[in-house]
Amino acid sequence: MTEYLKTAAEKAIHDLQDQVDHAQDSAARAETSAARAETSANRWKKLTVGALALAVVVAVLGTWFFFGLRQQARNSCRIGNDRAMGTVTVIDELVTLLEGPHPTAATKQKAADYEAYVAAHNPQRDCSHVYPGFWLP
Repeated sequence: MTEYLKTAAEKAIHDLQDQVDHAQDSAARAETSAARAETSANRWKKLTVGALALAVVVAVLGTWFFFGLRQQARNSCRIGNDRAMGTVTVIDELVTLLEGPHPTAATKQKAADYEAYVAAHNPQRDCSHVYPGFWLP
């Protein structure tokens, strides 16, 4: 019976050693998994911060371009108004010169009609309403 107990004890010791080895392997795998999880979490934190920073940069640049385009549109409108006003003024002066010193009633009527035509085709635009944006006048 002692031989049987000795064999049983050796088997128990061997089984316990296997369990210890298995536990050590499991602990090593758990440690490796924890390290990978921590690395992954750090990577996601950095990606999230980077994505938020990129979103802020895109929003700032978009706003800057929006207001730049808005100002450019207003400047173009003002330039167009200046050009139209100059055209009307030049045509008025030219028509006045062409009428001569003693224009007839028919010549005055034709000159007035032509000046009205030029003024109608060169209107002044309201530049405050050009490219107004979402909430800004």
